[in-house]
Amino acid sequence: MLMPKSTQLSFYVNHIYDRVIPEDHFLKLLNRAVDFSFVNELCRDAYTPEFGRPAYAPEMMFKILYLQFLYDISDRRVEEEVTFKVPALVSEQLWQKANAGITERGRGKGKQGQSIKALLRNRIYCPRCGRPMVVKRHARQQRTYYYCSKYYRPWAENPCSYNRFVPGSWDELVWDCVYALLNDDVWLEQQLASKQSQDENMAKLLKLHQYKISQAQSKIARVREGFEGGIYNLDEAKQRIAGCEAAIAKAEQEFKRLQAEMNRYDAGAADIEAVKRQLKGFRDRNLDEASFEDKLDVIVKLGIKVYPSEDLKTMRVTCGLNLQFEHDGEDENAVECRKVMFGSLVCERT
Repeated sequence: MLMPKSTQLSFYVNHIYDRVIPEDHFLKLLNRAVDFSFVNELCRDAYTPEFGRPAYAPEMMFKILYLQFLYDISDRRVEEEVTFKVPALVSEQLWQKANAGITERGRGKGKQGQSIKALLRNRIYCPRCGRPMVVKRHARQQRTYYYCSKYYRPWAENPCSYNRFVPGSWDELVWDCVYALLNDDVWLEQQLASKQSQDENMAKLLKLHQYKISQAQSKIARVREGFEGGIYNLDEAKQRIAGCEAAIAKAEQEFKRLQAEMNRYDAGAADIEAVKRQLKGFRDRNLDEASFEDKLDVIVKLGIKVYPSEDLKTMRVTCGLNLQFEHDGEDENAVECRKVMFGSLVCERT
């Protein structure tokens, strides 16, 4: 089947054609002087317009054969030369600079290159797929909103079916919730007490794994004594010892993991007081007239995350404290605790 010929070239093809090939090139002059479309008329009877796979235009095939004859090149060389390689029109440095500009523009910025002010950027999650929602600004209405980008990319892996928009006014709702918590002394004490309780539970787990290791080592010693006394044969002894060694390796691995986590988040009484001072320091700041940068700083340091319901009537806000404080002149450490608030508190939206 012969497809109709299109004489219209794209803007980029015309631009490349004019920039790469000089005006006085022989083939360019030949193309202007000779009309090769007569080949299509001569071969029209050899094609049917009704069925069959689309074929290359006879005019193009004739031009390829003409070039092969003109430059005396082989069939293999023709196949290689037909794939036209466009030389670089810009330098590598300029290309990298343009890509960097495009990437920077795409990081939550509008067409004017101005950053979109959104407190919940990368902190509000899709209620259906659980991925962070994307912030976007409506240019005409001057409003921002959040949406799940996976819905508009059905070709991507694991697309999402949630098509509702979360209004940008939720930033102020979440901020009001955070502001109320910072002024709640009971909540501050609960967070610190929760942290102390977590440390105590982790210490108990460490002792438990140490006990498991010592018990397995004692069992290995008894199996060896039983083998020497004739209670177990060689295969039974190997099997029992292998099971004990596997239990020891598993307990040691878990012990190291818990110990590393405890060392990372270990906080003594002085550290707890330092965290308390920082939390109250947030409260003592003039948050009533806080700027966007001040609010964002508090949101980040408190580790706020928002999980809206699918009907957008309620939200669940989690707070994972990630505060930095100085400890006797040493490097700063992070202390983490968590508080989950349901919509019935202050985050109810109707």
